[in-house]
Amino acid sequence: MRWFVVSNFRPSLLGAVQSAVKFPLVVNQVEISLIQRQSFEDGVLDQCLENQIIPLSWSPLAQGRLGDAHQANGDAHLSWMLHALDQEAAALGLSRAGAAISWLLAHPSKIVPIVGSTNPERLSQMVKALDCPMGRNAWYRLFTAARGQRLP
Repeated sequence: MRWFVVSNFRPSLLGAVQSAVKFPLVVNQVEISLIQRQSFEDGVLDQCLENQIIPLSWSPLAQGRLGDAHQANGDAHLSWMLHALDQEAAALGLSRAGAAISWLLAHPSKIVPIVGSTNPERLSQMVKALDCPMGRNAWYRLFTAARGQRLP
């Protein structure tokens, strides 16, 4: 074996495992989305950047909650976030799901979203994100909308 991958490893565990083996860790598969942002603040993505580890994002649309047809159903925070996502999607010429994917792709750690759908049109809409890079200002607007507050 020349390399290995892990799933849902936090920095301390990943570091401990990496120190015990002679071959490099190349992928850490972690849940990352506008709704699941823990990896942005707990050091996972920082560690990926530092050690050239590819972060794979499982559930990049948060179990469909960031999908085009999803409604907030009385959740005020989700409603605000979906509104902000819809605005950025319109500016980029993408679907809501495509904008959520573009947001992940814009991070410097080179997040690779793992997407799936039984609807080829939905997949096609998400693939369009590859050709519509999201700028830093738009990325930050979505991040702060998702957090519900600006960074300190």
